[in-house]
Amino acid sequence: MNIKAVIAHLIAKISGHTDLFTDYLDAVIDSVVVLSDKRTVQAETLTAHGLLLGASVIASEGSNFNGIDSITISDGVATIKTTDEHDYNYDALDTQYVTIENSETAWNKQYEVVNVTGRNDVQIATTETVVPTTLGNIRESRSMGVNGIVKISSVVSTTVFQYTISDSAPDVPQGSVEGLKIEKGARIAGAADPERARGIYADTDGRKMWMFVMFSDDTVSKSSHTSSDAVALFDNASEGRLTALNNFDIAVMIPSTSLGAVDEVEQANGEIKNALIGTLFGLRGVETDETDYEYRIVYNGSVTLFYTTALYVRLYSFQIPSDITFRNTDSITPLSVALRDVVLDIAVSDNLNTAKLETEINIDEEE
Repeated sequence: MNIKAVIAHLIAKISGHTDLFTDYLDAVIDSVVVLSDKRTVQAETLTAHGLLLGASVIASEGSNFNGIDSITISDGVATIKTTDEHDYNYDALDTQYVTIENSETAWNKQYEVVNVTGRNDVQIATTETVVPTTLGNIRESRSMGVNGIVKISSVVSTTVFQYTISDSAPDVPQGSVEGLKIEKGARIAGAADPERARGIYADTDGRKMWMFVMFSDDTVSKSSHTSSDAVALFDNASEGRLTALNNFDIAVMIPSTSLGAVDEVEQANGEIKNALIGTLFGLRGVETDETDYEYRIVYNGSVTLFYTTALYVRLYSFQIPSDITFRNTDSITPLSVALRDVVLDIAVSDNLNTAKLETEINIDEEE
């Protein structure tokens, strides 16, 4: 299992579920715009931002505006044609929504996307029967665009900086951006065990929450075809399939200020637990073992690790299975060499004597 991949995913995504482990830009952002190239985002702060050229930050919660060119209505479905390319991709299992703003009052609300027919067309369900005179715009909160892991591409001044939109994302409409936050870092790290995590935490200021990702003991699921106490009994015809249960833990350090840490326990079993499940549950792509099937991360419960009057620590357990078969091992790899020469021994005998003949055949020459 790639613990570093888990840590990177938490750092990039945990702020979408809770702000408890994220450090934001100290300076207040006054305005944000996407420039005319539709690839550059420029932000201005009220005080010095302190960012350096080339620094990596996470931009989050920013939303941009896409103008509406036309709206047509047919049988309860409105087709919206946008001025610039949108980033909607219809999936019946993943409901998306469109928010119309700056139109007529009856149209200014959120709608469910029922189909996407082109890069500038999106269909919504509506009870309206008349196209608004003022079309307005839609607000887009793209996961990639003005948001994402970015590098500071230009420090225009002490209060103005720029970053470039990822090459993997489509152009973003020119104009203002609202709600953007800049994350300087996250209090998330790896540790060998809970004691080491506690030692690292002791070196911090002790007033903010931290989380530490660590390996725990792995186990193997007993084969359902075994009637004995053995983990598995494989015969020569078996592929030798076992399921390894790869476990990892997340220790969350919570400074305690309430009597008996009641508030901290409630927070650990509420907001923090939900944030971890929301960020990790179902995640794939962090397994390093060679396996026939890629399983998803599952939640495996939590316990109180320890508590002092100043610190409450909760341990959250997660698991990602992986398959082991003989194909992943040397057990079915025979010792062999290419056939180049043949040594032929012939024994000829009668009742009294035996004669032995030996000859060597070079197969390459025989061809």
